[in-house]
Amino acid sequence: MQGTRRLKIDNRIHLDNKVQERNLSGIAIEALQSHSKRSKKHMSMKQHKKCGSLDLPKDLCKFEKFKPMHEMWKNYITELIKSVGTSQMAQCLLGADLHGAHILVADCKMAAFKGVSGIMIRETAETFGIITKDDKFKVVLKKISVFMLQVDCWKITLHGDKLTSRKVGQ
Repeated sequence: MQGTRRLKIDNRIHLDNKVQERNLSGIAIEALQSHSKRSKKHMSMKQHKKCGSLDLPKDLCKFEKFKPMHEMWKNYITELIKSVGTSQMAQCLLGADLHGAHILVADCKMAAFKGVSGIMIRETAETFGIITKDDKFKVVLKKISVFMLQVDCWKITLHGDKLTSRKVGQ
């Protein structure tokens, strides 16, 4: 027992396969170090906006670049409706891919988005990204909006709160 005071015990464990640190931006590191459960895995909307991850590059903000996508969508939706028939069209459209659809924001609780129309090019769980004819990219919340689109001779109204529960492409 004598001399045990001088003995130092090393409690560290050395691993041969050390995990390499990820290269993250300062904003991503702040998000991961935050105390909330969501922030440990995801950045907040404020952080996304600050680092520009939600912005569309300026060279892609051209309505003309997305016209072929709209033509492809028209062919896709026409074939989809023909295969399903008009009796199940409503259910079919709720599950259909809307990338390339020409969408009009018929009603929105945010007055700035009311009347926005263009080709839908980005969809998230809660938003639609729309490129307008004047080459502007607008992100519209689904939950507070009502959208209209036209398929052949049908004018279709989609309530955004019904669209928020559907699965977005992976």
